[in-house]
Amino acid sequence: MDLVYENVLGRAPSRNDRAFWVGELRRGVSRGRVMTLFSESPENKEATARTTGILLVTHLVLDRRPTETELAFTGPRAELVRTVITGPEYDARV
Repeated sequence: MDLVYENVLGRAPSRNDRAFWVGELRRGVSRGRVMTLFSESPENKEATARTTGILLVTHLVLDRRPTETELAFTGPRAELVRTVITGPEYDARV
């Protein structure tokens, strides 16, 4: 869980965070469900909203994962959509 916190949230889990997740595992909650609960947490959703938006745009419009350049995009999502649907890759698909 520490690596997930560091990679997703950019911080180590607090003592309370760690105790909560370990407690869930000890209660018999599966690791998959624990990860799902983490992914649904408000802090995770806020930390990953930009990347999730980019993933949605490239998946829904181009049916692929985003490139490193697309992942580095920092503008408004509408601008990314405009860039994607006016690009040569989208034009070739349609």
